[in-house]
Amino acid sequence: MKKILFIFIFITGLFSAQRTQYEKYYNSFQNKSYNIYIKYKKDKYEISVGLPSNDIISEFVYVDFSNRNNTDFLNAFLLAQEKFNEWKKIKEKENLGDVSKEMEIDSKKFTYSFVYGDSLYSTNPGKLKFKFLIEKNIPYCVFYANGLGTPTNHYMRMNGFELRFSNDEDFSSFLKNLAQNKILDFIKNNEQKKDLLK
Repeated sequence: MKKILFIFIFITGLFSAQRTQYEKYYNSFQNKSYNIYIKYKKDKYEISVGLPSNDIISEFVYVDFSNRNNTDFLNAFLLAQEKFNEWKKIKEKENLGDVSKEMEIDSKKFTYSFVYGDSLYSTNPGKLKFKFLIEKNIPYCVFYANGLGTPTNHYMRMNGFELRFSNDEDFSSFLKNLAQNKILDFIKNNEQKKDLLK
């Protein structure tokens, strides 16, 4: 078991070292920008999107996707945005008070990652979770996870994350650089710059 854990930490440590900052997005509720990282080889890539952590052991959590499930990732958020805007209209029409309701969004399974000490840990795969929240008369679409564990260390758990979207601008800032064509353009341009130094 110790040997497996060592190999896992070594591999994820290498992944952390090889990541390149790709973009940032701004979230109005947090009033903060979060980094988006990329690791790629030719047109194969892995994206890690920074999220605000609920746990003191790690400042950020990352939701991870690749070229294989890029479209599935985007579709889940677009469905959540559509449902959020639909329920916002109901909130205004019916003058709803404080509400917290799970949003049934069809989602593939994705992994999360977080840094603890000098190592990057990946979680067990899970579906993306969203809820509709009205708090102090303000509606939010909340992307969240309550608790995250790792497959290699059952004692390593962290309290998840919560990212609130309050309007279409928040969704746009989050999603605009995660489309596959934008990512492939970045890879192409980055490789062209490297070619200048040959």
